[in-house]
Amino acid sequence: MKTLPIAIVMILFFSITLTSYDYHVYAPIMPESTEQLYNESAIIVVGNIVSAHEIQNGTKTEYVIQPQEYLKPANFEDATKPIVAQGIGSKTHRLIYNPVYEVGDRVLFFLQKKDDNYVISLYSIFTKSNCNGKQLLALNFSPGDFSVTQENNTYEKMFTGIPVNITAYVHNNPDLKSRYVNVNFIVHTPRSDLVLTEKRHVHIDACKGFASSSWSFVPMISGRYGVGVTSYDENGVGYGGGSFCCIKMVGRNYSSSESNMSQSLEDNLGLTGPPRSSLSSSNVDNNSWLSVIGLGGIIGGVAVAISIYVMRFKK
Repeated sequence: MKTLPIAIVMILFFSITLTSYDYHVYAPIMPESTEQLYNESAIIVVGNIVSAHEIQNGTKTEYVIQPQEYLKPANFEDATKPIVAQGIGSKTHRLIYNPVYEVGDRVLFFLQKKDDNYVISLYSIFTKSNCNGKQLLALNFSPGDFSVTQENNTYEKMFTGIPVNITAYVHNNPDLKSRYVNVNFIVHTPRSDLVLTEKRHVHIDACKGFASSSWSFVPMISGRYGVGVTSYDENGVGYGGGSFCCIKMVGRNYSSSESNMSQSLEDNLGLTGPPRSSLSSSNVDNNSWLSVIGLGGIIGGVAVAISIYVMRFKK
């Protein structure tokens, strides 16, 4: 009779192990506001890496930073004195989300004080530009590649006859130079022969992390819609983009069939023009797969436990 408790333990172990593994490997880091980073940091400084060597069997790297500009504290006693700080990981032990810097790299460092050592925050901002500290600090806010909005509705249920706004966010390179980028919008409608497209030419200002451009369409057909955005320059270099499926579109008191629509699809599918200046955001990421993985772990564990219990019973 001891088999059943053992089986239950196996279920919990199998489930927790699987879900925990996926969480640590795939879960994105949570963004922090600039105010949070400012409050958590003992020093915020723009500087160059002048030396780097591995410590603690390669699990960390000790850097020497030559300061260029202090943002915190505003008045440092010796603004030219090099700073010694530690970073997680090394060239031989790279860890996800923890950058490893090279000699000569210019970075906006967020340094936290732990056990009498300065530790480099993973939110520190690498740059190949000569932009100043305040301009680099503004880079902490970086939206996703695009957002989809329709009034206060979510992508799980939007309505026909109401404009849907797609905002593309074009991300700059680490050099933060002024540049023009081409943006392509694409919408796949429930009809396979009807695809909506739009092209835009977007300018990113120097020392800015991103620029945005918006385009809207009016859906007139109920069903599932797919949305995609691509961004690239004249050389084909990408500057962000992605795709999302699916937006569920339903009609308000929708009763007539698609074939009985009184107006042509071209007339009903309105396209509106100029980009909006607001950076409205919408969560278009579907993270339900994490729940599915956890559920799968539980189901798998139950199946294994039942099999063991049945074999034990037969004996």
